[in-house]
Amino acid sequence: YQRRVHGKQWYQRRVHGKQWYQRRVHGKQWYQRRVHGKQWYQRRVHGMVKNFFSDKECDHAIGKADPHMIQSPVSLMDHDKGKAATQFRTSTSHFISPRGDPVLKGVEAKVKAITRTEIPHQEDVQVLRYFEGQRYGHHTDWWDMRHYANSQQVKDSTKNGYRNRFVTMFWYMNTVPEGGETAFPYAGGVRRGWDQGHPNGACTVGLQVKPEKGQAVFWYNLFPDGEGDNYSTHAACPPVGEDSIKWGGNIWVWNQPNPYFPKGGSGVLAVGGGNCLCKKKKKKKKKKNSRLNQKLYPEKTQAPMTTPQTEAH
Repeated sequence: YQRRVHGKQWYQRRVHGKQWYQRRVHGKQWYQRRVHGKQWYQRRVHGMVKNFFSDKECDHAIGKADPHMIQSPVSLMDHDKGKAATQFRTSTSHFISPRGDPVLKGVEAKVKAITRTEIPHQEDVQVLRYFEGQRYGHHTDWWDMRHYANSQQVKDSTKNGYRNRFVTMFWYMNTVPEGGETAFPYAGGVRRGWDQGHPNGACTVGLQVKPEKGQAVFWYNLFPDGEGDNYSTHAACPPVGEDSIKWGGNIWVWNQPNPYFPKGGSGVLAVGGGNCLCKKKKKKKKKKNSRLNQKLYPEKTQAPMTTPQTEAH
């Protein structure tokens, strides 16, 4: 059936007797899901805000990261161990810390306000740079533990998947004339009909968000019950043109506070570039407390992680 709500048309449909989804007719997708037979929720697939970040914030982030850019890493799935990260991701990146930086402190506050989460849940901004032809194949930002059963580092850092990335906000730091879109291949319910084996196959279907300076797009990676959402699959399409370049930034918000990902480092994604979980000198009188903390909070001593690898669903 179809009904009109506040002047906007909607429709609902029952699927397999239990699950339902709801979708807005005018292009923006929504869905609803039943949980444990009683609870229901409604979620928007993505949100987009133009001019969310100022020119000053964009230029500041680029200038701070530019001298430190390195090859972007990935966390390889069990079946891809030994492969080069460039088979999946060819951009360069660097994490920038808001510590002592009033401009980035303002960015933190904006992300907190629009996602309705707290700052301790946020990672540092991962600034990304894509030259012509560089890309990141379709992937999810949450770790699916079925693909990391042999990675003790991932299992420990995510508590076997209990702790994960809840929200992704992508920050566009410049306008790209052609290409460079963020693609959501499953938007519109597209599950087949595109070449998942092709590096840029995800850029041919679903929804593509064009890069505009200051624009932000955000989406939820997890359902309220903590289950990962495969519809959050996305890809970074390559910029087109000899002098084309795309600057952007990932801001990941976790489903739990992250006191063990201190601001001033790059959290679980600390991989070179000057931002790392560096060892600090400890006073002898605090040595016992340090040992106690390691027993109570072993995750604080773990090695940094990289981003999830491209995944074909």
